[in-house]
Amino acid sequence: VKIELYDDSALYQELTASTPDNGSYSWSISAGFQAGTQYRIKLTDTSDSGVSDFSNGYFEISAPLPVIDVSETILSSALVSGENETQSFNISNIGDTGTDLTYSITWEYTSVREELDFRLNTQTNREGIPHPVFAEVLSYQFTESWLSVTPVSGNCLYNETDFISVDFDATDLPSGTYTATITIVNNAGADETISVSMGITASRERDLHPIAVTFESWIIGREDEILTLDNFGCNYHDTIGYVEINAGNFSTAWAPGDIIYIRVTDPSNGTVGEGEYTLTGAGYDMMAPINLQLTIPLTAPQNISIITTPSGTDTDVQISWDAVSGAISYTVYRSSDAYADFPGSWTPETGITETDWSYTTDRAVRFYRVTANN
Repeated sequence: VKIELYDDSALYQELTASTPDNGSYSWSISAGFQAGTQYRIKLTDTSDSGVSDFSNGYFEISAPLPVIDVSETILSSALVSGENETQSFNISNIGDTGTDLTYSITWEYTSVREELDFRLNTQTNREGIPHPVFAEVLSYQFTESWLSVTPVSGNCLYNETDFISVDFDATDLPSGTYTATITIVNNAGADETISVSMGITASRERDLHPIAVTFESWIIGREDEILTLDNFGCNYHDTIGYVEINAGNFSTAWAPGDIIYIRVTDPSNGTVGEGEYTLTGAGYDMMAPINLQLTIPLTAPQNISIITTPSGTDTDVQISWDAVSGAISYTVYRSSDAYADFPGSWTPETGITETDWSYTTDRAVRFYRVTANN
């Protein structure tokens, strides 16, 4: 018999001009074959071309496809602050012969961390005499950049494997657990993902940040007695990464139900964390965290340009500057005295979200400053 391949009703290829009529025939699909869903086979008697028949239904021929295999689905590391470690995983093409697997790799940090955290502990003894008030301040700030992957893209031919390096870097990071997700986008189908975690124990050589805080606390309704402390003067718990401040004793006992107000300020940038807590009046009370939301200090805006244009008896002033990474707004300060106390004696224009600001003023000498905010 003669065997022919049809694409629907059109002849696509003659598979063999003559083969024994024994009920079977083996055929290898060559590279570059056109994929389709309406193929069928036609058999013809070589001794009588009038005797022929088609297969009962259509069948599909698909193009050769790569198949991705990723050797790991989870990577984890346990480090001391300041250490680093390299791990790896493999990407392989276990698909069809002749295929080429292409991929690209990205990663996203998924842990949510506060850069400065404040907790209040209070305690009284059985007679209700107040115990000192302690503030525990998590003391580090950092940039989330502890993970890197090399290479970030590549390709694997059939039966090939690529080695992917994953670097963990615990430099300048506080203790805790950090998480991320590595995503591998590929031409074989759905994205592949790897869950990544890194646990860090703080070392004893870490520098504190911020170097000073201002602490204030009082019982609401009894504001005549305020506990204060202006620096880290008590104790540093380096194994769990926070500073403990002994803020002092109230001279008189509080009663159950009294509310204590606390406020912590980072004087380097004015960041404030505050909150209230209802005291039980006995035993050990742990307050929920109060976050100062301290972030890495922004750089000062650069290339500030001031253009003045006469407008009748007034002057139009246009100020522009370069964008600062991480800033969510800007403040323009103005003053007629360059040496006036800053910022208290300067007039601020706040909430500026663009990198320029303009206004009209009288014709007089003015001095300007621009700050970035987050």
